[in-house]
Amino acid sequence: MPFTRMPVDYCLDRSLPEMEKWMADLGYTPDMPLAVDIETPETDKINEEDSDDPDKTSYTIIRCGFSFRVGTAASYPWTEPYITFTRTLLSMAHTCVLWNGGFDRPRLARSGCPIKGGGE
Repeated sequence: MPFTRMPVDYCLDRSLPEMEKWMADLGYTPDMPLAVDIETPETDKINEEDSDDPDKTSYTIIRCGFSFRVGTAASYPWTEPYITFTRTLLSMAHTCVLWNGGFDRPRLARSGCPIKGGGE
């Protein structure tokens, strides 16, 4: 069976109004599962055994990303107005899915963006 590349629609580093329009055009509603991921300065260097050790990992978030539909993703720097946007997004989402919830959840919470929707 030959490989067939699926179409993708990435919203990378766009302005907040452009990202909100992208979400609306794709039909996002808070009842859709929302996959969320953060990046920290040491994201690609962390030993899983150290991931919950505050002496070995920072709580500094440098990027955040999410998806709510197959083949789509948004990614943006962890600065305003995106931090406030993320706080609102997470507070309204009914279900959040996290790849590494034990790592991401406390860092988002410490940044004022607790996850309200269940799931991991």
